[in-house]
Amino acid sequence: MLFLLAMLQRPAFDFDVQSGAGLTIAVDGVPFVTGSWFQYYETGFSKSYYSSKWTSQSIKRVDADTIDMSFVGGDNHATGTQRFRREGSTLTATYRFEWSEPSPVHIEVCTGQIWAPALTGGVGSADGKPVQFAKSIASKQISDRQLAPAATGYSFQTRFADLKVNSTIPQIIFDARFGYPQEWAEQAPTLWAGVLDGGVSKEHPLEFTVTWQVTPHATKASKPTVIEPAATPLTAAIQPSEALPVLIPKPKDNRLHFDRPTPFTSNVKFPAGRFMRFDTFFAASQRRFQIPPAVKDTPVLAMDGGVSNMEMKPGGYRIEIRDGAVSFFGQDDEGLRSAAYRLAQLIYVNKGHLVLPTGVLVDEPSATFRGAHMFVGNESLVFQRKLWERVLRPLGMNKVVLECERTRWDALGATAPPEFMSKSDLATLFTMYRTMEVEPIPLIQSWGHMDWLFDGGKNLDLAFNRLQPYAIDPRKPAAKEIVAKIWNEAVELLQPKSIHFGLDEVDMIGHAVHDPELITTLWREHLPFLGAIAKKHQVRMMMWGDKALAPGEAPDAALGDNRYEAEQRRAAIPKGAIIADWHYKDDPRPASFYPTIQLWKREGHPSIAASWYRPNNIRGHSLAGLLEGTGTLQTTWPGYFSNEQTLTRAFEQYTAMVLAADYSWSERQDDVKALGYDPAQVFREMFYAEPRPSSAIKGFSYGTARNDGVADDIVVDDVAFRICAEPIARLHSVLAEVDLPERIQIKLAGHPDHIWALASTDFPSKPGDAIADVTLFFTDGTQASSSLTYGTDVRCATDHLPTERTPQDRDRVRSRLTFMAPPGKAISAISFVATSRSAGLSISAITGAILRDTVKKR
Repeated sequence: MLFLLAMLQRPAFDFDVQSGAGLTIAVDGVPFVTGSWFQYYETGFSKSYYSSKWTSQSIKRVDADTIDMSFVGGDNHATGTQRFRREGSTLTATYRFEWSEPSPVHIEVCTGQIWAPALTGGVGSADGKPVQFAKSIASKQISDRQLAPAATGYSFQTRFADLKVNSTIPQIIFDARFGYPQEWAEQAPTLWAGVLDGGVSKEHPLEFTVTWQVTPHATKASKPTVIEPAATPLTAAIQPSEALPVLIPKPKDNRLHFDRPTPFTSNVKFPAGRFMRFDTFFAASQRRFQIPPAVKDTPVLAMDGGVSNMEMKPGGYRIEIRDGAVSFFGQDDEGLRSAAYRLAQLIYVNKGHLVLPTGVLVDEPSATFRGAHMFVGNESLVFQRKLWERVLRPLGMNKVVLECERTRWDALGATAPPEFMSKSDLATLFTMYRTMEVEPIPLIQSWGHMDWLFDGGKNLDLAFNRLQPYAIDPRKPAAKEIVAKIWNEAVELLQPKSIHFGLDEVDMIGHAVHDPELITTLWREHLPFLGAIAKKHQVRMMMWGDKALAPGEAPDAALGDNRYEAEQRRAAIPKGAIIADWHYKDDPRPASFYPTIQLWKREGHPSIAASWYRPNNIRGHSLAGLLEGTGTLQTTWPGYFSNEQTLTRAFEQYTAMVLAADYSWSERQDDVKALGYDPAQVFREMFYAEPRPSSAIKGFSYGTARNDGVADDIVVDDVAFRICAEPIARLHSVLAEVDLPERIQIKLAGHPDHIWALASTDFPSKPGDAIADVTLFFTDGTQASSSLTYGTDVRCATDHLPTERTPQDRDRVRSRLTFMAPPGKAISAISFVATSRSAGLSISAITGAILRDTVKKR
């Protein structure tokens, strides 16, 4: 009775409000609203005063059913409140937006991002008139994407629940799926609901109310299912690809003959003695292939190498491959390491054997500075070691700018958050980079972006605005003192050659009045002080350049206010300081970026072309920098800490490093679409892939044939699958038309030690969402469990973004999952248990093989 009463009292939905993310509504774990935001702006978005996405709001949880939010921003001119109150099946949101300046401004309010899959199979209306959901939309215009004209009442009836949205002022809802050109629309299938162009003034605040009424339907899952599919022998469950390797970066002098290969074996001899970097080469080779151990008849491969002055640029190298012999030499140790990685890249499969092409390859980098910008954190040591060993160093990157202010510096006291990196781990990380011939450069923000200094309400007396602690006040001696103390610690600990002070967007938050002259005054006060720190420690000074560029002097990131102020600020930069010149315009034309690089050159400052993840931005900006004789820096902004979770959240920022490495080393002129490879696929194979066998291996296909006994054979990343008319198994989703089990177990004959499954979710989810728990059952009675997450392991059949860890069937988005038994064990069954209420999971095909014994015998 008490249980029934508790169920009756349970809220019809859950809701939350978070600073920067806004409103979320979910029913039994299924999202309906996945965020909200608002922004103040001038006509035509010529100026933005406040965005809730990029600044913080004050959140107060009044009780279990009430959350209050308030905000202050836009130089303190934008203020307001929001109250969210749940009563039964209705959430009432009350909004008030204020503006204290005499001239009115515009305001855009997204009252909610409606998660489109929740409306699957539903019908809707706007002010009582039917709406039509689009299946595809070519137009980028919001007016073409609206479900209906602006209305005060919307209603949606779906398989899972009914949703009503009512407002005291007209709202629009438009479909942001199918290529709407905004980052938030690319991240999740969304319908945008809200007020697109409201007005607010000093005399007339914008006030309105929105109600969200959610009525769930009853859903159920069928009983757990045990499946024992037929096992059909496959003569080639593993079919190694004999595709020729794609050479990244593109070499400058490639005289290799892939049609005249020589065997690559583990039976290596050293006529001139074992040489440096052979182990680097062999370890990189083992990450790509399962290299059979040498036996009596294994061909001998003679190898020699070392460092030799070939009058090349630093990092240059030469590889010569003859029948049964390999020589590789570096201009310096960096070049020898690059040659080792390149040689491992040249191995390919030919007629079931590992081989190398014969001929000569000579290469050297175009840019001396080929860098990546990253963060630190308590998990970054393991993650960055893997990233650089497997991807970035083999692709030729040789600099890393590490944003390491979030370290447990002594100057911050003993209360630094646990996710901050320890000083000892940071020192180990710097040592690791140096052993790879990568120069690590510490970046510690030393004016703005210093919210880390004020964490937990500390050091507020040093802030320019203690109500919005974002930047220090350079006029305060104590503020300078703590900056100097931290840099003293950092230089003593890390022994860098260069140090990066940040200095971007220094007045973005906390300035009640926008005052360019004041910023210039503070700039002229602070820059010589920072220059003195660099001079004291005998290191080169680096900084971002945006606050010293006027509008019109750069394609974007020109935050110097006007030409006079920008010129005064540039004059205050210590001579010789390196400018990390960030510009993120998605423009493939180098000519768009020349003027800024040339401006810095005229001012006597070497500059580095700093790009972001947009492919055309990388091409245009990198080539402009290279043609002007500067280096490149690929920036990442996936949060303040560097770990594998950031890779999942912002996969595109890491895969962009493949492009950046290629362009910065090779200076190739090809358009992005003409490069001949998929950067995401290249990154995935380098970072995640297991070593591949070189010859076909027998196995089993598990499943049932079509009615006519025929199944389609496909190969996904060397594994052969037989695809039948219906999936082998499907997991429950509350959005599905039929009741499906939440748990399935699939029994496997033949007892393989490796199995591969082609899988996809039936409905999309957010990256990182848990989809299913997987358990392998072994023949000895033991078992092992893991989990599948959306975006990392598996995606929806309609989601054409790449999956991070797993290769995909390109004709239909199905991810290839890999499961392995520990050494000496065999798999008897595999089970999948749904951990998502909405995603579902379809297993299209399963292939198994006994791989370890086969490799040993070979």
